[in-house]
Amino acid sequence: MDVTIHHLFDRSLIYFTATEVPNRYRLEGVKAWCVVNRPEYVTFSTPDPEKYPLPNPAYLAIHAACVKAAHLSGATEYIKEVLRRMEDTLVLAEDGGSSEILYTAILSSMHAVSL
Repeated sequence: MDVTIHHLFDRSLIYFTATEVPNRYRLEGVKAWCVVNRPEYVTFSTPDPEKYPLPNPAYLAIHAACVKAAHLSGATEYIKEVLRRMEDTLVLAEDGGSSEILYTAILSSMHAVSL
């Protein structure tokens, strides 16, 4: 996958919708600029299915549903705000007001350790 497409996919800005053709997906984005100058359809292929398996269609469908739900509910903006505050905060509030930031930082570090 192209590095730019991968980045947009990871940031939940684009998703793939299955078509009637096996391993062929429609590339869709939460904003029009996400898919501008990109192919309308993507077909996944692999030279070695054992070593490099194709993406699981169920996982791509789950990802698409999560992206749509996050953007429609406003959760994406909330997550961006928490991450921005985490980057900007050097000291935690004594009254516990920054507990959300601490929680996010801890979860982020746990993910990094598990890799």
